[in-house]
Amino acid sequence: MADQGVKFEFFGHTYYLRSGENDVPMQEIVDYVQQVVRAQEDQHQGLPPHKLMVLSVLTIGKDYLSLKRRLEEVENNISEKTKNIAKRIDSIVEIKEKKY
Repeated sequence: MADQGVKFEFFGHTYYLRSGENDVPMQEIVDYVQQVVRAQEDQHQGLPPHKLMVLSVLTIGKDYLSLKRRLEEVENNISEKTKNIAKRIDSIVEIKEKKY
């Protein structure tokens, strides 16, 4: 089932977004973006909206790439551990085969 969509406001403009992807609900995405924008507004009071949006986009990009790297590290770690377990199993099987 497609995402129902969400209506939200940024800098006095109302938007309506709908997504066909089910990975993350659109409302969760909007909430996250609004949280980042509010944090930028708090840190850079008086900055024009377009500059706040640029800072927000850069922050979201940094968050994304950081999480992507962490995921790759976890995947590599799992892969290495899986290989080690497979080697141990192979050596146990080999020892048992030699006994019989």
